[in-house]
Amino acid sequence: MSIDSIPGQSGAGMLDMFNAPAPVRTWLVQLLPGMCAPGESCVKRFRSVDAFDGYVRQVRASGYPVSFTSPFTAIVEARP
Repeated sequence: MSIDSIPGQSGAGMLDMFNAPAPVRTWLVQLLPGMCAPGESCVKRFRSVDAFDGYVRQVRASGYPVSFTSPFTAIVEARP
């Protein structure tokens, strides 16, 4: 018996295995303790690389150095 002869088994149900959604990427910015409100996390999370880049650009424009531990994680450092 071939696989084509099994009733109800077209193989179309397997297509979703190959069309899985892309994983959600998160970019992080670790802020200095004085930069976040009391009770709030000092880690800002972004779902868009454009928002992440814009935030890092704004922090640098304010005079804070920013370093990267990975392409997805930035750390705001104290002003020199």
